Amino acid sequence: MISSALYHYPVTRLAETGLELWSPIQKQWVKNRPEERIRLRLIEYFLHECGISRNYIATEVPLELQKATRGRADIVCFDSNHQPHCLIECKRPKVNLDEQVAQQIAQYNHRLDTPYLLISNGRVDLWYTQTESGIQYLNHLPDQYSGGIDFIKDFEYWVARGFIHPDTPEELKMPFMALCNELYQDPESPSIYVSFGPTREDLPLENYYHITRIQQHIRLAIGLNGKGNECTLNAVLSVHGQSVKLLTLNLLALANGDEKHAKLYTHKGVEEVHIPHLNPLLHKTIWQEPLREYLLAEV
Repeated sequence: MISSALYHYPVTRLAETGLELWSPIQKQWVKNRPEERIRLRLIEYFLHECGISRNYIATEVPLELQKATRGRADIVCFDSNHQPHCLIECKRPKVNLDEQVAQQIAQYNHRLDTPYLLISNGRVDLWYTQTESGIQYLNHLPDQYSGGIDFIKDFEYWVARGFIHPDTPEELKMPFMALCNELYQDPESPSIYVSFGPTREDLPLENYYHITRIQQHIRLAIGLNGKGNECTLNAVLSVHGQSVKLLTLNLLALANGDEKHAKLYTHKGVEEVHIPHLNPLLHKTIWQEPLREYLLAEV
């Protein structure tokens, strides 16, 4: 089934060593790794939609396995009697959740003997229940993990997760939140974490992106970045899997009417562009089509 983690995001900060993620369970900053992002997004879901107390969630739980080997459970949720209730194994988004992965979590559960098991790659969740004859697949969420709490993602939520700059003027807070909802809460197109590798000017492009397929081999990735000194909307156009254009919009500069508010990166180099008509804070849902047309020119 579709992962419950899809529309939750971990708290972030920019450190000297790069992007770090906040673990509310360990109460410390951790490295930005694929499995860690999945783990923290699931924990966000358990905390905010399921109402599970952080005191009943543990991470990196040591396990004594068969043949004198050791392992660690990514997440364990406990019941009100502090007994293990759900064992969760997190995988990278590109890992197929197959029988081998199911066998791994079943081996881990040999010691914990939890009633429920979950395997997630952040896009797909596989739920199982422990029975006398072994683990059995569930085609629905267990009641305790079915969510349902109406959790509101306010301005502080999006700031803490690095999508909006904390110094955003009061009059722009609602437009920025609407933009976050448009890009990161779209039920038809969940965001994807993308790393573009080294870039010119050391641009911080690694982020969650809303991906749109324009044509069979052409895709447009749009992401918001409020980390650092600016708040930018980054749009990356790719053809056959290769990035061919990057547009960075400094949204706060654009809102202030500054002439220098955008840069266009292509194979020809970097060009400062003046494109106030593409301001997503003003034009709401009608800005994406003009943006696509602008980037598709000369492609």
